[in-house]
Amino acid sequence: METITTTTTGIDADIDSMESQPTTIIAEATPSPNGGLMLIGRSRNFQDYEMAGKNNFLKGCKWSPDGLCIATCSDDGRIRLFNTPQLCFSVLDSNNCTAEDNAMSSEILEAKQPKTMAWEWDVAVVIEEGELIYDFAWFPKMNSMERESCIITSCSRDHPTHAWDAFTGELVATYRSYNQYDEVFAPKCIAYTPDGSRLYCGFKGLVHVFDSSKPGRECLSRNTKLKFGINGVASEMCFTDDGRKYAIGYFNGQVHVFSENNGELIGSIFLESGVTFMRFVGSYLYIGMRMASDIVCYDVRNFARQVLRLKRPVDTNQRVQFDVTANGQYLLSGLQNGDMCWNDLWNTSENNGAKVSISDDPAYVVNKSGVGVFTRLHDDCVSSISVHPYLPIFATGSGKRHFFSAVDDHSNANDDEEEGLEEKKTFDNTLKLWELPF
Repeated sequence: METITTTTTGIDADIDSMESQPTTIIAEATPSPNGGLMLIGRSRNFQDYEMAGKNNFLKGCKWSPDGLCIATCSDDGRIRLFNTPQLCFSVLDSNNCTAEDNAMSSEILEAKQPKTMAWEWDVAVVIEEGELIYDFAWFPKMNSMERESCIITSCSRDHPTHAWDAFTGELVATYRSYNQYDEVFAPKCIAYTPDGSRLYCGFKGLVHVFDSSKPGRECLSRNTKLKFGINGVASEMCFTDDGRKYAIGYFNGQVHVFSENNGELIGSIFLESGVTFMRFVGSYLYIGMRMASDIVCYDVRNFARQVLRLKRPVDTNQRVQFDVTANGQYLLSGLQNGDMCWNDLWNTSENNGAKVSISDDPAYVVNKSGVGVFTRLHDDCVSSISVHPYLPIFATGSGKRHFFSAVDDHSNANDDEEEGLEEKKTFDNTLKLWELPF
């Protein structure tokens, strides 16, 4: 039986002292009562672009708010939408199943899926942007039963922000930002307010706020350079659940939290590397950086010190996503070598011998955190990960930019050509669907 190795390590989040206590756990890769990691399906729909000699690696994946489809972004400037397999709704809701139901589910899965490979997951809709895609976001109130709410928005190089129909892939709205020369310029990141009423677009030292119901060029401009001296290039943006605060991460390693109501600066965080991904969990802001070995956590009610530091080694400038399960307990993140690491956020510290959660005492600095690793999910960097909003499944996307020496293109360098071809064969630009092991 094929197994996936899980390594659990105790990590001291106190910056002044770090201790580790490694142990090894074996988690089965096939259906099992102890929560094994099982591959449900995969998609190779990203390889048509590779026929022209391109490396079409995935840059992100996000489930829709209603959980009925997932969107991916890849290097060919396209957004692909995949429907959630019906089987996931019928047999994978283990929280509401008895032992007999779980046994029946395993039999159904084995009947529909060979043990050696998962079924192919075909794309439903393909959206073509005009250039390299910087960021994309679902409309927060998206509901497949309400056609007008099925919107996915994207921003790409040298283009305005586009809103697309998730059913047909047609362009339905355009939000245009103009610079001081009255030229259209593209935001580097976008985010909706939780209620979907406003669309935020991040630039260098500037934020444009659009009324999502009124596309066009009319917007509220918040100049962070003139008002607060913040002139970095925005790389990531996210909102708290109540929508009262939003955080903007910058490539210069700064993170600034603002009030949504008036755009006033609430607090700032200064990090050692550029920000690539962020996520709010309650009042806690989790931040991923490029060329960094940790995901850091801050409480936006107290910016003075870090609350938590989670091990996640990343030796690349590429954006590597992470996500949190629906109940807020586990944080999942991909790794460069094709593995996936996880952290239990509910049982991360010890205070006088009793385990506590970081949400129990916001003033208490968590001093221990366990990290586990599931191995061999992909054969390349796991750059994208997204947990389903209510089903016990998650999706991963893989791939990264590969560089080859010029000798690979010379016909007289046979050995080098063969080595280059062998390296190209290791490309793994796929989207995979897994059963959540927790």
